[in-house]
This record gives sequence, structure tokens and C-alpha cells, in this order.
Amino acid sequence: MRQLPSLNAVRVFEVAGTHLSFTAAANILNVTQGAVSKQIKQLEEYLGVPLFKRTSTRGLLELTPIGEQVLDTISRSLSEVEKGLEVIRNPNLQQRLVVLAPPTFTSRWLSAHLVNFAKAFPQYDLQIYSKREQSTLYDIEILFDEVSEFYAKDNLLFKEKYVAVCNQDLVTESMNIEAHTHKMLHIRHHGHNLPAWKDWLESANIQLTEGHRKGISMSTQEQVINTAIAGGGFAVVDLNMVYHSLKKQELIQFHPLQCRSRYGYFIHVPTPKVGTSKVEAFVSWLKEECLSVS
Repeated sequence: MRQLPSLNAVRVFEVAGTHLSFTAAANILNVTQGAVSKQIKQLEEYLGVPLFKRTSTRGLLELTPIGEQVLDTISRSLSEVEKGLEVIRNPNLQQRLVVLAPPTFTSRWLSAHLVNFAKAFPQYDLQIYSKREQSTLYDIEILFDEVSEFYAKDNLLFKEKYVAVCNQDLVTESMNIEAHTHKMLHIRHHGHNLPAWKDWLESANIQLTEGHRKGISMSTQEQVINTAIAGGGFAVVDLNMVYHSLKKQELIQFHPLQCRSRYGYFIHVPTPKVGTSKVEAFVSWLKEECLSVS
């Protein structure tokens, strides 16, 4: 007979270890925090070692070295079990596929392509989130970040391509952008403005005077695009995100320059989800769709 710990304790530990929070695990599993603590303690007693520790400075939860090893073993094992059972499941049975993606990417690019995925894979109950929620476990995450060695090349979907846009009413003012810097719309990312304007101005060989007015800073590219459409200012944004707005002439590209951004979109699959058929299907489809990106 196999000498195994409680499978419930194993599942609770995987969620708590992934999120480094008993509270988050309780919310996700729809149990009390006390129940989570009890299951973790049961697993620790079975193994004879502590799996979590509190940091001395801020009291945050961390995995012990053994805890990290156990989490890796459990995540890989449960992933193999999930993959094995998926082969047996009724292929017509709807499977939940949960994707987390940036709001602008979702509304201005992904949404226009999802009909193709739905037609190709009707067996999946696709759920798209544009904001992280503690109570939700994601199968796939699409990230927006600076392109660097930190991300594997195979995970890059595409890099942004900057264009400068405004609505028809501001085209005349755009010819002298240096005098209207107060109407520049900036996108915040991790608390700072993205270098979209800086990179575009350098490529266009346009220099602004010292002490120029900074313009308006907003939380998302979607907000910047909508403000530009409404005539609220000038924007440097990704061509793919404003393709349809340019086609409908809601926006005008007031300068012919296009310059490649240092930022792009990446795909990330949490370790427990790697190799599952539904994830592989979505990732393969998404990469194929991204081949058409300009």
C-alpha cells in the first residue's frame, strides 16, 4: 500500500505555496484560513520538517528550502496527473481555460482574434481576466514588460511598434508638437511613465526645450488611446492597438515614423499548467495569430 500524505493537504500546500499566503489559499479553495493551517501542519508532521517560515523584517510568508523542493515535486506530479486524466476525459466535455491578459491587449487586439480560437476549440470554456484576482488560478498569463534576457525568446509574442497619433482636430497643432507638450499623453507602468515619447522623439530627431510642460499621465494604453480619440491630446502608442481606430479614421497618424519599442508582450504558463493539452492548444494558437502582427 502506498505511503502517501493526505491528498487534500497536498492540494492545499500547492495553492498556499504558490501564492505564499494562507489567506489567498483559503479564498481560492473556499475554506477557512484555520482549515488551511491545519492541512499544512498535517503535511509538515508527515514530512517531519517545516515548509514555511516568516521573514524577520516584514513578517511575510516564505517557503523553506525543503518547502521549495516539496512544492516543485508536488506541482510537477499534479501536472502529470492532470495531463494523464485529460487524455481520458470526454473530448467534447467543456474544460475551463482561464487567461490573464493586460486590458489594452485584451480589448484592442485579443478580442478581435478570439472568435478564431472559439471556432477551432469549442471544447474549452474560455475565461479572460484583465485584472489579477486572488481567488483565481490562471492557466496562462500574458505579460507586458521590457524585452530582456529575463524572458525566454520563445515566450515573446511581439514587440510594440510606436506611432504618433491624434484626432483630426489636432492635426494642425501636431505639426509643431514642441509647442504643445502639455497635450502629450503618457502611459504609466510600474509607477513611471513608459519611454514611448522619449524613444519616438529621439527617432524623429525632435528635441524639446528644457522645462517643457509634461502633459497627462494615465494608467493604461487604453485610456490614452480613448483620450486621444476624444481630442484630449497626442499619443505615442502601439500600432497594433490602434490599427482599427486608424482604419476608421478615429485617429490620424500625424507623422510617418514608426519605431520599434523596447517593450513587448510575453506569454507565461505557471509551472503546474505546463504541458496540459488546453494550455498547449491556446499557446500554439496565440503564437500563430501573432505571426500576422506588424
